[in-house]
Amino acid sequence: MKRFIITTSILLSGFVALVGILLTLRYTYNVYLVHRYNQNDYYVSTRPLEIFNIPESYVVHYNKGNMLYQRMEYEEAIESYDKALRWYVPEKKECLIRINKSLAMVKTVEYDYLNPTLDTIDDTIAVLEKARDNLLEKGCATEDFKGHNNDADTLRDEIQKMIDQLQQEKEQQEQEQQNQQNQNGQGQSQNNSGGGGGESESSSDNN
Repeated sequence: MKRFIITTSILLSGFVALVGILLTLRYTYNVYLVHRYNQNDYYVSTRPLEIFNIPESYVVHYNKGNMLYQRMEYEEAIESYDKALRWYVPEKKECLIRINKSLAMVKTVEYDYLNPTLDTIDDTIAVLEKARDNLLEKGCATEDFKGHNNDADTLRDEIQKMIDQLQQEKEQQEQEQQNQQNQNGQGQSQNNSGGGGGESESSSDNN
């Protein structure tokens, strides 16, 4: 029994030491990663953090998402932010993740927002609505600007203005399209009524 207790104690001590080493490595590499990020190096590997990803499991995905965002790999950044949000995240940190995720979502439709057509407007609005709703989750932003984070409230309002602008643009383009169709229809009607209306002269012999 005494030997069992000693063995168990050694194992526990070894486990605690191992956890301590992993935490130290994670912290050290995270500091290095943030330093490289601040030096505009967005290509340093996040793999070591994924290996030492305890206990703040969301951190590695959040940092990776930020680096992907800076590399303009917005779809991949969104995936990393989603992974971060699957873990327990403190309220203040969660709002920061949601802000960055919404910014990345807006970036994915930036070209279509600046160059709207009837073929793309609905899809662009759908993405922007998801970006807005992402900020409304967990109260990071609210419709009345009383969210947990002022930046989230501001971004939600800006995205809503983008949505409103696109909806107005859609109505305008639909009206222009309808006017064009009406003009084409009127022109076709005039051509049909005016074509072939002349009288033909018959020749006669004057003998």
